Amino acid sequence: SSGINAEYGVRNTENLAAIRDELKARRVASVNVYDIVIDFCLLDSFDDLDAPPASLTSVMSNSWISQSLRKSMLSTAVWGMISSKSGKSKPGGFLNKFYKIMSSLTPALAWGFLGDDATLKPICSAIRTNVISALNKIFDETQTNYSSVESLSADLYSILFECAEDLNTQLELALS
Repeated sequence: SSGINAEYGVRNTENLAAIRDELKARRVASVNVYDIVIDFCLLDSFDDLDAPPASLTSVMSNSWISQSLRKSMLSTAVWGMISSKSGKSKPGGFLNKFYKIMSSLTPALAWGFLGDDATLKPICSAIRTNVISALNKIFDETQTNYSSVESLSADLYSILFECAEDLNTQLELALS
């Protein structure tokens, strides 16, 4: 068992109620993979990328500002936003730990999605496209059979395997 599970994981029943309360305040309906990982983490982030603040967009599109300065400004803006969210979370709670992790990952990912790095941007775009495509297939009743656990498992495996293969191909092309 990892330190996270032992210390503040959902398997620890004492923590589960606290995690539920924290996430409910953030409009997370249930403590499950879909609601936390897919909806709260991925889809909300993709929505944020679709409508970045105007001040950030103007800096990112300003060719007079060097790439390194734009990258630094983006990192500072993202870090500030995450720091603000973290400050509103329960000290030592699930969201506080989540935001600490995100403060390390998000600036690089934001640069990949919003910056002009010729290698990183297509990779981030491919990841986003593949995740959205897989989710669309998973929740499309014409592509996923929900009639039994066995058929659902087989379809989920097939869709996710196809997504991984597509992503692998796109990554190999981007990095070659």
